[in-house]
Amino acid sequence: MSEYFKDTQHTTAEKFKEIFLAYYGYETYLTNEKRPDGKQKSNTTLSPFIADDNVGWGALDIDEYALTDEQLKHLIIKCRTLGLIACKTKSGGVHLYAFASEDIPAKLMRQRLKFCRDELKLDPKTEIFPKQDIKNGIGNGITIP
Repeated sequence: MSEYFKDTQHTTAEKFKEIFLAYYGYETYLTNEKRPDGKQKSNTTLSPFIADDNVGWGALDIDEYALTDEQLKHLIIKCRTLGLIACKTKSGGVHLYAFASEDIPAKLMRQRLKFCRDELKLDPKTEIFPKQDIKNGIGNGITIP
């Protein structure tokens, strides 16, 4: 591998560490197991908790795999108005990421994401990360792009 690509990979990894700031793990790996819906299981230890009960980012996890291009386009446009960044997942779903300009209480991030979920008319069962208002252990993790 050329030095350019090594440097680019290193720079990208460093940027991701800054963007997805978390003090409780950065490891994600796929297992050999599949869920009943066909999605490959993974073990993820990336938790948005930074310190105490504060986070710098959060996400909505949309496990709807049959979104048409038109539905996805509409979702992305609406996400822009809400300050969310949409990313396709390895299983074909969508993660919607929210970032804070400073560390904020997880409870506040969860409230913001619930508001966004409702504005986007998503299923009320759509997963929200962090999953809890206060840190309990490392918290639940989510796979990043």
